[in-house]
Amino acid sequence: MQGELDTILDALIDCRFDDDPTGPVVLTDMRTLVTIRNVVDALTAAGAGHLDRLGVAQNHGHKPIALLIEMGYAPAVAARMQRIGTSAVVERTVKHAADGAISGEHVDAIVRGLNQIGLRAGELPAAETWAEFEGDLLAQVLSGAKPAEVMARAHQLGDHHAGDAEGGRPAKEDRNLNALDIGRTDDGRVAVSGSLDVVVRGKVGDGDREAVGAGPAAGWFERSA
Repeated sequence: MQGELDTILDALIDCRFDDDPTGPVVLTDMRTLVTIRNVVDALTAAGAGHLDRLGVAQNHGHKPIALLIEMGYAPAVAARMQRIGTSAVVERTVKHAADGAISGEHVDAIVRGLNQIGLRAGELPAAETWAEFEGDLLAQVLSGAKPAEVMARAHQLGDHHAGDAEGGRPAKEDRNLNALDIGRTDDGRVAVSGSLDVVVRGKVGDGDREAVGAGPAAGWFERSA
């Protein structure tokens, strides 16, 4: 594939929009570029999966995601490619992505959604059940759902499956769903977002109230408790 990729790269580098393009022409070109980008995402994720299975990163003293970052990917993109490339439950989705019909972000939403459903289950779903979940989320994507909407649907499927499965837990009590993201805004402030079970929420709540003092955030903690 190496020679083919070099030829394609050279052709893309030489591509330019016309000096005086029309709207319909640019729209057609943009749709083609989006498809190309989706195909590249699918190939890159597949490559990440091969690198992982071959142990290339470990042979160079790296973790798989760190190797992708060294290649030039932003950390979030590297993590996405790694998740997709190493997922074993999205065979149908990957086929659509390989044709350029689905973006890497949408494929990742399906992967993360299925992972979340698996965490919610008391026991791993059967292969047929996994296929049904994937088909449901894939149908959401093909009907125009955004990644966040795909994740919301996965939440619904997870709730339903957890209720039916032996050992499944209600979402509000499931620590497997806990997540906390801390980042820095453009103006230097620290942005915090998360999803916590009711037990952990109770433990951090009192400390948070003391930290934020009597400002507007304190009122938010009171309302969300």
